[in-house]
This record gives sequence, C-alpha cells and structure tokens, in this order.
Amino acid sequence: MSAEKLNWRLLIMSTLLAVTSIFQMGYTSAYPNTAIEGFRNYLNKSHNPPFQLLNSEFEWIWSGMLAIYFVGFAIGSIITASIADRIGRKCTLCFGNFGGLLSAIIALFGIVFKLPILFGTSRLLMSLSAGISMNALILLLQESSPNHMKGLISFNGEMAFVITNLIGGLFGMKFLLGDNLAGLIGISIVPSAIACLLSTLLKESPKYLFLKQNDLDGAARSLRFYQNLKDDDEKTNILNELKLEREEMTAKNDTIFDILKKSTA
Repeated sequence: MSAEKLNWRLLIMSTLLAVTSIFQMGYTSAYPNTAIEGFRNYLNKSHNPPFQLLNSEFEWIWSGMLAIYFVGFAIGSIITASIADRIGRKCTLCFGNFGGLLSAIIALFGIVFKLPILFGTSRLLMSLSAGISMNALILLLQESSPNHMKGLISFNGEMAFVITNLIGGLFGMKFLLGDNLAGLIGISIVPSAIACLLSTLLKESPKYLFLKQNDLDGAARSLRFYQNLKDDDEKTNILNELKLEREEMTAKNDTIFDILKKSTA
C-alpha cells in the first residue's frame, strides 16, 4: 500500500457511511443486554393488567424479541444479492438504510405507546434491513474502491459494528439511558437519518454500471466519483479490466448441469 496513494476522501466517506449504515445493527444488538431491567419494567407496564407479568412470561417474550433479530438478519443477508443484481448496489443500500430508519421510528412508537408487539415488529424490520444494508455496503465499496484500498475499506464495516455495539452497550447502562427507553431508542434515529442522506448522494458502483447495465459513460463518472480519477488513461485501463471480466463471465456462464457433467466426466 505504501507504493500507492491513499484516497483520503474515499476512506473518510466510507468510514462515515459504514458507521451510520451499520449503526442500527450494532447498537440494537447490544442495548437489550444492559438495559434489560428497563425493558422488564416496560413489559410489566404494558401488560394487561399492568405489573402482573410473570417471570416465565417475561422470559418467553424477551427471548422471542431477542431471537427474532437473528431470523431477520439471516433473511436480509440471503436476499441481498438478488436485490442488488436487480436494482443496483446503491439502491439496495438506500433500501436497507431507509428500512433501518423506519424500524427505529416504529420502535420509538412501540415504547411511547406501550405496544410490545410494535417493538417486536421493529426488531424484525431492523434486523432484516441491517442484513441488507451491511451486505450492500460491502458490495458497493468493494466494487468502487481501488485495488490497493479494498482491504482497508472492508475493515471499516467490521470496526463500525464493534464501535456501534460498544455504544449500544454503554448507552443501555442504567446511569445513562437504561431507564429512559424512549431516549435510548430515539437517539438511534439520528445516525440512521444521516445514513439515508449519505446513501442517496452516492453513485452506483462502476462495476455494476459496466457489467450489468453496459453503461460505459456512467461507469467512467462513477470511477471519477469514488477514485477521483482524472487521467483518461487510468480510467481506460480500469474499464478494460472490467471488459475482460465481463468476457470471462460470459465464457464461463455454465449452468449447474454443465458443472455436474464436468465433475463426473
């Protein structure tokens, strides 16, 4: 990497985008552990009649709300690739980020109006959107970054999760926002709103534009946006590499039956 110049604009942009896009995933997976007493009180107050929720009932309800996170995230991760191939990497990221923002708003309403079913629904929507956002973000940045920065850019996503997870755990503590669930959840709306704004300002990945849309001019503009390429020769070299990749993809476009035939030959 020392022989190549770092694109600080891309690095800062990708870091900010990673933290805000992955915020819901890391934050909401951590605060339920440290704010558990606050949620116990919330479920007790929401129960009909109030304050008569049995411990066994709380454990079942709370376990369900925690487990639904993993179900939604798995589904979101599985469907991301097909969505991204249909509507593009940028639109998929926007879709996930707006879903994350909507889930935070629904969760806040669920807390304020004491509707646990609404809060549980928000966690399913949040985890589904988080799976889409994280995978779409990695896909977009990998296809848009110069080769010497791909590893560093990918590292941003992992660090963003660690940082936001830490923030969620700290904010969920009693001495901060553990007893103020509306504030604990409401504060997550801010980074989600920023992620929505940032993702709409991005350009589609040059690789998607060239390989999927056959948009040579759009791919060239995207390369300039992400990699700040002003030299026409550099852009031409990268586009030629993408062209070779497309030709290889076309030549190797075997079906599953072709692969099975080759393996048994």
